[in-house]
Amino acid sequence: MDGSRAGWGLEGRGVIVTGAAQGIGEATARAFADVGARVCAIDLKASPVEALVESLPGGPHQAVAMDLNDLAAHQRVVHGAAEALGSVHALVLAAGVLKREPFGDVSEEHWDWQLDTNLKATFFLSRAAGDHMQAAGTEGSICTFTSISATMGGVSSAPAYGASKGGIIALTYAMARHYGPSGVRVNSIAPGFIDTPMQRAGFSPAAQAYIDSTPLARQADPAEVASTAVFLASDHASFVTGAIMNVSGGGWMG
Repeated sequence: MDGSRAGWGLEGRGVIVTGAAQGIGEATARAFADVGARVCAIDLKASPVEALVESLPGGPHQAVAMDLNDLAAHQRVVHGAAEALGSVHALVLAAGVLKREPFGDVSEEHWDWQLDTNLKATFFLSRAAGDHMQAAGTEGSICTFTSISATMGGVSSAPAYGASKGGIIALTYAMARHYGPSGVRVNSIAPGFIDTPMQRAGFSPAAQAYIDSTPLARQADPAEVASTAVFLASDHASFVTGAIMNVSGGGWMG
């Protein structure tokens, strides 16, 4: 982002970003602040998001430490963000977990961890935010995160992760239909390989070979994904809903 606020329609508006301590989430929080939005940065531990919020321009901003699997906290967090920021115009669900393991080694524990965090928590937090926007009469935006893994059978030996991200696509379509009549738009971003701590953990020669085979032949910087999230929440995307935004460098041409 170049920091210009003109035309985005986000100045002074509240945006909740999950997974904000690092990677795509951190880049997204910074990108929204750069265009004048007020950011509620959520992650599992307090100190990283507190440090992030202190470094953001503008404000007021808010740092929240929470486990997204604590479903009972979702409504409280949304209402708290609305009070701290003045409104909730957008929710960006950048948090996610990944466990790479062979198909035959996937345990019930690892399956539940990925499905609960990536899919179940996305539904319940989206519903809390979407219902709040409806009640407030806000024509807002919800941005989920799927992955190219959703359509490629779980790349990098991650079948549970791929299944969770496939569910995100179906959920995004369902929420777009449900909230559309209220003016709340729901879209999803499908990243390819992004240079984040989650991707670097367990990165394999096979993953590098796949990246080398894509048209752009590189990983993306998290900021390249964050700019898409800002676009989807902005006035520039006022007629975009139910879209799956392919940010994969050509890795997914479905």
